[in-house]
Amino acid sequence: DMTMSASVNLLDMKDLITLPPGASLSGSIQTSFTAKGEVDPSNPEKLDVNGVANLKDVAVLWPPLVKPAVVNGTFTLSSEAIGENLSVVTGQSSLKMTASVKNYLTLILGGNGKKPPRPTAEFAINSPMINVDEILPPSGNNKKETAGAGPEVSKAPESVPVVVPPPGIDLEGTITAGRILYMGVTMNNLSVRVKAKNDISDVFIKTGYSGGVITDKIHADLRNMKKVSFTNSISVSNVEINDLMICASNFIK
Repeated sequence: DMTMSASVNLLDMKDLITLPPGASLSGSIQTSFTAKGEVDPSNPEKLDVNGVANLKDVAVLWPPLVKPAVVNGTFTLSSEAIGENLSVVTGQSSLKMTASVKNYLTLILGGNGKKPPRPTAEFAINSPMINVDEILPPSGNNKKETAGAGPEVSKAPESVPVVVPPPGIDLEGTITAGRILYMGVTMNNLSVRVKAKNDISDVFIKTGYSGGVITDKIHADLRNMKKVSFTNSISVSNVEINDLMICASNFIK
């Protein structure tokens, strides 16, 4: 049996841990937590857990971020699920996120020889605007400087990873954003839908760009992580070809 209640001022953490150069923490976290019973991931009902953590003006500045992220909201905890309802503001960017993970004990403790219930997660993220260029510093490898040639020119990254849900978790969620700024490229009305079941994943992305629309459909088979297979279908409609070459040069190569 365990009961815990705590109130933490994150400014005091500097006296307990050494932060990396350029990092800072502030704000407060209040938690209340109780647990009673036996930990058995194959049968979560043996453990009675209830908890909540309230985050108030938690400001995190951590490399490579160049502007602090201010977080407000709550985390909840029970025997079967972890939930969160958060708002995040950093510079001009902001978002709201709700999420839940059920049967999470399977991820932490494994199945103890039995077939445990499969973890499932749901999430929704909504943002009016995300300015990635303001949040993350430009990479030195992505800058080309020539003496007397005027301002620096950004280059697209050498490769782009295929983003798919992690194996072992059934996942469903949406991401929407009114505006995205990334490496000088502006995208509007971004919509992302993610669905994964039994390690078969589908991701659908749609965004406005340069007066047109770009869509991307990714289908991935993650049942064998040593040999992941996927298909990727990109569609472009009514986009200025010059802007497209700048935005998608890494794919075209």
